[in-house]
Amino acid sequence: MNRHETGRSKEGGMQNDSERMESGLRKGIRAFFDVDDITITFWGSAWSGLEEVRIEDRVVSRKRSLRFRTRHRFEHAGIRYEIEFRVVSMLRGQMEIELYRNGELIDSDRVQQNKLGLNPETGRFSLWRAAWQIAPFFLVGMLAGAGAAFLVDLLAGG
Repeated sequence: MNRHETGRSKEGGMQNDSERMESGLRKGIRAFFDVDDITITFWGSAWSGLEEVRIEDRVVSRKRSLRFRTRHRFEHAGIRYEIEFRVVSMLRGQMEIELYRNGELIDSDRVQQNKLGLNPETGRFSLWRAAWQIAPFFLVGMLAGAGAAFLVDLLAGG
């Protein structure tokens, strides 16, 4: 879990429950919403595009999507819910999940997986910072390539 921003509660106040959202390349993204005495769970795979929404342990919506925005509509106890999953920025790895009840936004979570080029103080992307973060890997790759070329040249008798 890298970043969690606050969302709105049904009373209009702000929630900051950082334990309710997880993300990772292998496990995907998972968010939990506790509303109306139930727990609604969203899970999305980074590999297959499969997304599931569960109420308690029952799957109420399942879709496979590789789009930047997916909506899951479902009903429980006569109440219409909707979860909207959005990729805000591929470059920054930002994703947002919003929960609606009867068309009204009641909670949202945002996660950021990729910190490449981000200034930790401002949260803004900098091409210069990204270049400096990538530079050591580029340098090691160049040295490994030069070493391999030297070894091949030496063994080939050149």
